[in-house]
Amino acid sequence: MAASADSSAAAPTAPAKDKRYLFSVTLHTQGEIDSMLTRAETLSKTFIAKPKVHAGIALVLHGPEIEMFTKKNYNKYQPLIDKAARLDSSSVIEIKVCRTAMDDMNIREDDLPAFVEIVPYGPDEEKRLVRQGYIYF
Repeated sequence: MAASADSSAAAPTAPAKDKRYLFSVTLHTQGEIDSMLTRAETLSKTFIAKPKVHAGIALVLHGPEIEMFTKKNYNKYQPLIDKAARLDSSSVIEIKVCRTAMDDMNIREDDLPAFVEIVPYGPDEEKRLVRQGYIYF
């Protein structure tokens, strides 16, 4: 599984229970994405539960894997999309999709499920999250 990590990003000094994690998604197969979601779910179990608050795990998609989340591909990737939706609705993860990459792939906002958040530019969103205390995982 290949997830980008920026080792130059300074880790926050918050206690471990308050850490927030960032996955810069550069994975391209259903199996790799599924493994990453399972890893995020496992990691979330180390957090103290806070109702209606995300566990502090953000996934930023900005590659061909965005296609897996389109409505036209739902039947093909149903278990993966349902798992991602379940993790999002139970506040385990937040999935963010790069609009710039969407535009390059001719994917419209209404092509994606409602649980994904569309951000203008994935790398800028990653920088913003790091400034907020997220660390690459």
